[in-house]
Amino acid sequence: MNSQIMVSIQVTGFSDLEQLERMIGGIARQKHNFKIKLNIQRLFDVPEVNDYVKALKEQHTDWQIDLFEPMENDFWGLSKAVGTYIAFCQSGDVWSDQNKLKHQIDFLEHNETFIASVHDVELIDDSGLPYNFASQQRYKQKRYSVNKQYHWIELQRNIFPASISTLVSRNFFNERIYNEIRTSENIDSKLLLYALISFNGTCYNFYNLQMVKKICTSNEMKAPAYAKGDTKWLKSQRSEINDLIKLASNSYQYVFNPHYKIIYLALGYFEFYIQSTKSTDELNTFLVLYDEAYRPGYNCLTKDLPRVTEEKDLFDLLRYKVEGYQLKCGSVKELALLKYSLPANDDIRIEYILRCYIHPSEANRRWRKTLIKESGNSSYVKRTVRYRLYSAPFRKVKRKVVKAGKFVHRSLKKVITHHWRRKGFSAYMANEWYDTVRVDLMTDKSVALRHKIWCYRRGFMPWRLPQYGANRENYRSFLSDRDYMYLHQINNSYKKWIEDKMTLRYVLEPFKEYLPKYYFQIIRRENYPIILPLMDCPEGYEATFDDFFRLLRNKGKLALKAASGTHGIGFYKLSYEGGEYFLNNKLSSEYEITKTIRKFKSFYIVTEYVNMHDTIKQIYDGSVNTIRILMINKDGYHPQLLDSYMRIGSTKSGVTDNIAFGGVTCRVNINTGEYNGGEQLAAHQYTPCSHHPDTNTLIEGVVPHWEIIKEKLVELCKYIGQLEYLGFDIVATPDSFCILEINSHQDLQKFPLYDAQIKKFLFDKLERKCKIYHFKANN
Repeated sequence: MNSQIMVSIQVTGFSDLEQLERMIGGIARQKHNFKIKLNIQRLFDVPEVNDYVKALKEQHTDWQIDLFEPMENDFWGLSKAVGTYIAFCQSGDVWSDQNKLKHQIDFLEHNETFIASVHDVELIDDSGLPYNFASQQRYKQKRYSVNKQYHWIELQRNIFPASISTLVSRNFFNERIYNEIRTSENIDSKLLLYALISFNGTCYNFYNLQMVKKICTSNEMKAPAYAKGDTKWLKSQRSEINDLIKLASNSYQYVFNPHYKIIYLALGYFEFYIQSTKSTDELNTFLVLYDEAYRPGYNCLTKDLPRVTEEKDLFDLLRYKVEGYQLKCGSVKELALLKYSLPANDDIRIEYILRCYIHPSEANRRWRKTLIKESGNSSYVKRTVRYRLYSAPFRKVKRKVVKAGKFVHRSLKKVITHHWRRKGFSAYMANEWYDTVRVDLMTDKSVALRHKIWCYRRGFMPWRLPQYGANRENYRSFLSDRDYMYLHQINNSYKKWIEDKMTLRYVLEPFKEYLPKYYFQIIRRENYPIILPLMDCPEGYEATFDDFFRLLRNKGKLALKAASGTHGIGFYKLSYEGGEYFLNNKLSSEYEITKTIRKFKSFYIVTEYVNMHDTIKQIYDGSVNTIRILMINKDGYHPQLLDSYMRIGSTKSGVTDNIAFGGVTCRVNINTGEYNGGEQLAAHQYTPCSHHPDTNTLIEGVVPHWEIIKEKLVELCKYIGQLEYLGFDIVATPDSFCILEINSHQDLQKFPLYDAQIKKFLFDKLERKCKIYHFKANN
């Protein structure tokens, strides 16, 4: 670091000496070898400051310190700033990281394309204690940009890169900039500062670094992102927008779109309006704002729009507030508020008409007529509304009956499953068997009730017998559905090594070349999703949504799957092609993908999308086609490959190869790797399918690298010899193979064709467990 570099630090916004001391303490902790000038701007009357600054000069003789009163047109006290860089510290915020200044200036020294840098903050209350994680993230999500590079485009969306106290900027302020400042006096100082930075260059955001503790009151944490204001405030905001547009166009030739700010102004003014005198002038003022905020297409159904946008979501928030107010306490003169609120769907109109009956008023009576008149099928709307109104008195009784029925059902289920658990069922499988039987009993009408009961008593689903080719004489030769569930858990407690994909990756570190690359993990902290980097995350990529999408653009395809999911449930295929994003092969956007991720309730991992071998890919390329290999390792030393079959996706199964969802399956010869005899499952019955139903490709060939696959899986089973029953899902790749997951209790697929050793293994296990718990299996 060059010791000749001069950094001016603008200290402002403190209301008492204690705040100033905290701010200076954070600055004094900085490790650096460059010159410092401290510009302390006093905004409040704090008499003790003069003595404190005098003592500060004596303590830090290497600092230049300037204490001054605010002057007219002295923007952030920048007239006192000298040197190469300018940093800011305001309102009692504390620089908590001793390398903050050095880190940011070092970055700007080596990256001339950036004009400034910011970073994340830790929000604390007045006592210095941090807020919980979820509250902090909600606050930042509304106000701060999560993009690495902050441009003037983000400024249009009314989003700032971060708190002012995190900002370190090049000293680009010259006479031209000061003239722009003087002609933009209507613009808020914070907004103007970031506007000047974003118009003159790009601001880099170290989003993963928290190097400042920012004081934030509880009211600020709860406050919406839009401010509430009266007519006078609205005029000042209008002037601010006009000045911003002029600054962008006259000085920088940018076309600044104020639409986001208009919607925010409409939200703030409407909050004022509903608490004010509601005069005609105030109503007309809001209606003008409402007209500006609305854009054609907002009243279309979502399915008719190519994409959902943040802009529309923000307007929908405004529309929701307007509709809610008008329904509950609006008047006839305010019916004009609903001009952009008429829902396009008749079913939605019915809901609004019923709400009008809940809040009877002259305004709602007129709106009811308008909703019915402009509906697509007025007779249907009238008929449905009439039925819902007349049936309303009976709904309370119906709800009570339904609630009582649910209570009886839960109690019955608890008693039955508790009995099964005492007989050796795991809690999960006891509930699974109960639900499976209940659903089949209530939905399948093609089988006689008497036959169903006979099957349930012997542990079979009614459709399983014809699928196995079993009957009442030979059914004991087959393992029933219930008995296979009863065997859960076949492996011991070490099954946790393979049931969770993250644990699997750590356990199989010596075999990582046969696993997909793990880039990111998405976990929930205090009910809020965050991204963590994983072991295979490329250098230069950090745990942010911005870098997540950069990696997607670079790789072309990524897989997003639940860390402990099964059957392909929760799997997402992400792709980027021709400048467009696709989610499960459907056109999408960064916003929609991010919105989907934020709804995840469980942990997810982002991995590479495995590239299949060409011979497998030519059969069907819409999904990753996996080969299931069943292995038994009784003594931990001599694992055996005993059965194998391939699963191939189809348009019915989507981006997964799940057989139950419409995928195709075929047997694989465990010795030679030859596969043929394709079949497809429909109505629980397998039908021949020698050619793929979508590509018409013959399903026949030899699995590539079969000998290597067998050799490595045997070696792997010896490595985790604690587990004795394993179902590998592998993919043949151009150079080798890849293990997607290992199953500890995989589904039964065509049990009659299983190897005799597997059948004996399962029946022996069942017999031993039945003796322990005195349970009669396959009765």
